[in-house]
Amino acid sequence: MFGKLDWQSLRFNGTSNLFTNNFCFSSPCQNGGFCMSDRNGFKCDCTPFFIGPTCTQELDKISFKNHPSNVIQLITISNRYLISASSDRQISIWNLTNFKLVRNITNRCSISCIIQLSNEIIATGCQDGKITIINLNDFEVENVINAHNLSIGRMIYLKNGYLASGSLDMSIKIWNSSNWRVISTMNGHTDEIRDLENVSNGDLASCSCDLSIIIWNPTTFSIKNKLNGHQGCVTRLNTLNNGNLISASNDGTIRLWNTKTYTFINSFTTDGSTISLNNLADGNFISGQPSGVIQFWEINNAALIKNKNTNTKSRILFILTLPQGDIACGDSAGIITIWNKNYI
Repeated sequence: MFGKLDWQSLRFNGTSNLFTNNFCFSSPCQNGGFCMSDRNGFKCDCTPFFIGPTCTQELDKISFKNHPSNVIQLITISNRYLISASSDRQISIWNLTNFKLVRNITNRCSISCIIQLSNEIIATGCQDGKITIINLNDFEVENVINAHNLSIGRMIYLKNGYLASGSLDMSIKIWNSSNWRVISTMNGHTDEIRDLENVSNGDLASCSCDLSIIIWNPTTFSIKNKLNGHQGCVTRLNTLNNGNLISASNDGTIRLWNTKTYTFINSFTTDGSTISLNNLADGNFISGQPSGVIQFWEINNAALIKNKNTNTKSRILFILTLPQGDIACGDSAGIITIWNKNYI
């Protein structure tokens, strides 16, 4: 993917290194900064999270914007690229090394979710219920599938290799993504489906604005269990490192579930309707709030550890841990914030 471009040359930004021997011999740029020399001195091209004349001032976060609104989802590809998808129909591809914009792709529909199918192919779920298949070699839409009657809330790969899509039309469809043939249509929710999640034991979990979480057998496509307890729309699911499940809701709580017995363990009270969740390497988790705050939670004591403010005061719609350990979040103002792992 993107094989014809020389990414190293982007660091020079067209500036000649003719004078490098004069001013850059002493390696003045710290923390991985790249030295560029000219007749009057040198300039440091700093790596992310470092600024200043010689790249010595470390930042706790950086923010950048290329979408007018609603960064719906973030994914990484090949540990080299960060892809952001927006309801404005735009997909933006970012270099994971320096977070520079590589290019934009304009989709045919307003995007509601995105998934990687291979190193060269991504698929977007659309607000009109369609799925578009995009080839990253030529950045063209190569297929459009009429999948659902309403917006697609989430697409995930199941552990058996099939792809699942959940929709506001209250249905889940199971697909063979090699030919986009429907394997099964699963009905059980009585309101819009907001999220899907693979459970650690291989089951599929779905959450809905009918206040419930349904556990599905991914082989028979039948209902295995139903988890109740939330008093508002269940908006997000996530699997913790220990295999248990967490669910977020408009009722201002996050609930923890035992996936061996499918029983309730504990509840966490947030500062509002939680829209996004992500597990952490240490076994705890973070949540994204409508105030632009991300909250860090400790599982064992069901306690809030700390808050981190993005300063945008916009809804945190999606959170993703990047391969190098930094945390990325997208918000309703179209801003992507990357949190430095050294300050988390």
